[in-house]
Amino acid sequence: MKKFIVIALAILFALALFASCTRKDNNYYYEPSVSVITGLLTTETIDTTELWGTGLQNIYVLKTTNPINVIWVSDKINWGEETVNNISTIQLTGLDNFSAYIGKRVRLTGKFFYWHTGHHYTKVLMFVDKAEELR
Repeated sequence: MKKFIVIALAILFALALFASCTRKDNNYYYEPSVSVITGLLTTETIDTTELWGTGLQNIYVLKTTNPINVIWVSDKINWGEETVNNISTIQLTGLDNFSAYIGKRVRLTGKFFYWHTGHHYTKVLMFVDKAEELR
């Protein structure tokens, strides 16, 4: 019986150790942290008539595989930054052209930042440094 308990405890310890090494949540952080995230790259049409008088505008967005949280950890606030939870749509910027990735599952590498101009349509945006199509 003692052997069984020792073996069971060893297995539980090993499982706990493995679990602590894997990502348990979907927490990410604002810049300067670099993040890697996956999802479906698509476009959304925004009516900017009231804001700019320019009519409809297409923006690139990532529909995340699972909702994420982007956490603000600094006590310094530049643009009203705050932690935003349960995000499933992120406006994208940075690359000159995302059109090759529309409708495709992608892995994006970049930095999250908080909206602060009238051209930002989601609370959290990503400045993308690298995009890769997932197959």
